[in-house]
Amino acid sequence: EERVGSSSAPRASPSYQVRVLRALPEQLVEAFRLRYLVDRQLGYLAAVEAQLDIDEYDERAIPLGAFDGATKDLVGTMRVIHPKPRPDYRRAVRRVRAQTGAMALGGVTPVRSALVPSAVSPEISQRLVEIAAGLPIYELSRLIVRPDCRGCGLSGLLIEMGMALGWYRGPALLVGSCQLRHVSMYARYGFRLLWEDAREDYFASVGQAAHV
Repeated sequence: EERVGSSSAPRASPSYQVRVLRALPEQLVEAFRLRYLVDRQLGYLAAVEAQLDIDEYDERAIPLGAFDGATKDLVGTMRVIHPKPRPDYRRAVRRVRAQTGAMALGGVTPVRSALVPSAVSPEISQRLVEIAAGLPIYELSRLIVRPDCRGCGLSGLLIEMGMALGWYRGPALLVGSCQLRHVSMYARYGFRLLWEDAREDYFASVGQAAHV
């Protein structure tokens, strides 16, 4: 007979719930803060007082959240960027900005492309348009999982839900960007490199690791 808390007692597997975040400032702030904290830790973002990672693309994105089943804490997030603004999320994002102060955000960047944020050059935009062949283009972006919750399959759950949302109203081209070591993870879901023969120095030249 094992006592509860004994070192030899079996541990319960963690449970998680993945769902769409509502267009409410308080829910969006949680996702923006998690994005900031993780990317700041990895050295991708400069320090800002508000501790939020937010940009104009959030106004046309549906955010997803992964929650710890026991604590209800947000432990992962991703966004699915739509071709057109989402009025409900646009209002909520602008309320977050107004409440926090645009100057405090610091990380707010200008829109680089009317297409998707990973289209950082005309060459990439043209390639995506050619592949889409008239279909709408969605981007799976800002995939973040809290470090202590990695290895539990949360990235895969977020990708699967993002794909489902992208295809909810019909066929579409789904695009994303990732570090080269994550290409194999996306490949499991049918993604492939935008340029199969591209070298790593090409990705560095456009400020991205890889496109899928």
